[in-house]
Amino acid sequence: MQPEWKTLLPLVGIGGAILFVSAALYFLNMVLTVAVSRRAPQPIPEFAEAVSGPDHAPVFVDRWRPLLALAVILIAIAYGPTLVRLATTTPLTTPGLRVW
Repeated sequence: MQPEWKTLLPLVGIGGAILFVSAALYFLNMVLTVAVSRRAPQPIPEFAEAVSGPDHAPVFVDRWRPLLALAVILIAIAYGPTLVRLATTTPLTTPGLRVW
């Protein structure tokens, strides 16, 4: 273990304890809700009806190609610089390693 990590171990322990207590309380809440609930089951709400029909929707919503093209362009903008940097700076000359 690296020496600078030893100072952070108490914080890791505290965070783990908080996470464990919150998970235990969550599952206790779920179990007690199912087992001890005194309220009668509520009726299922009816489905909402649309205020307007599909004839009031914008025309561009009906066509998929522009929306898919926009999605591809946004993904290329988001991931493009990183992928280009990885492709240009990654050395592919690493020698093979023996497993055993």
